[in-house]
Amino acid sequence: MKTLVYIWLIILFQTFSIVLSAQEAAEQTRGSRGLLLGPGISNFSGGERTTAENRFIPGLSLGFYQNFVISQRCSLETALLLTSKGSRLDAVGDLYLHQVLTYLEVPLLGEYQFLIREKVSFHLAGGAYLGVKLLAFNEVGFPEEMHRMDVGLDLGLGMQFRTFSYRIDVKRGLLEVDTGEQAVGYKNLTVSLLVGIAF
Repeated sequence: MKTLVYIWLIILFQTFSIVLSAQEAAEQTRGSRGLLLGPGISNFSGGERTTAENRFIPGLSLGFYQNFVISQRCSLETALLLTSKGSRLDAVGDLYLHQVLTYLEVPLLGEYQFLIREKVSFHLAGGAYLGVKLLAFNEVGFPEEMHRMDVGLDLGLGMQFRTFSYRIDVKRGLLEVDTGEQAVGYKNLTVSLLVGIAF
């Protein structure tokens, strides 16, 4: 009888250990999700005319992210972000316009952790993003001849500390912002500091 009890205890212990290991593996594969928030600066770059007189303007990014773990060092991250971009454009003399655009963006980034410690890890991120323009305005009004989409490259350097993450992102648009007859070929250029809070 005692032998049978010991066998059942061993089986229960092994089953419990297997269940815990499976749950831990599932948690690691699932990765993390949370809130992203951060300030940024943006400008228009490129174009037929000189961009030397254009100035960076402040912006903001806000949204949610989901990270999927592939291996101990590699993961994929996507997000849904509300992002503001734009530039201060010099007009005539001392006059200028603040051209502000708001996008709903979906980035897809691959991340590689190159330095892993007990509580802190660093990673490189790279990929692309797709943005849909929600609003465009300046001091004059709401310009209509603006491209509805923004597609570009996204590169970043980040740090993970417990449930917090910090990443410097540089985004370079590949589509021209202005679609009018007198378009000058400006494209979005954005630098952001994104703070992530996992939950």
